[in-house]
Amino acid sequence: MKTSLNSKSAFHSIARTLTLVSLLSLSALVAKAADIFWTDGTASYTNAANWAGGVVPGSADNAINTNGTGNIVQINTGNPDWTVIDLSAGGTLNGAGAFEQNAQTVNVTVGCFWDRASMPLEFTH
Repeated sequence: MKTSLNSKSAFHSIARTLTLVSLLSLSALVAKAADIFWTDGTASYTNAANWAGGVVPGSADNAINTNGTGNIVQINTGNPDWTVIDLSAGGTLNGAGAFEQNAQTVNVTVGCFWDRASMPLEFTH
């Protein structure tokens, strides 16, 4: 069976178009990290009520505490190990906030930011 040059060219054009559409569709499905802010005083990070939206940041989220002085996110003995993309303390808004690790493991998969001038980062174990 003979195939014309035009039908091969049309097939390749359609294949390229479908590939491009597929790649664009997949990129739209990739979720961006959510910025989840601490909204209350000193308490365990597992207390969902102290996080905006009532959700504890997870492995696809950024945990941010810029709620002012006297607001410490604690990682305590008995808490589950915690994995987040990023921890941020005291960088904006009221310019203060802290994370205090008293036990367990905290995995930060991308980075960590804190304003050392207003609130030191404290790790105790």
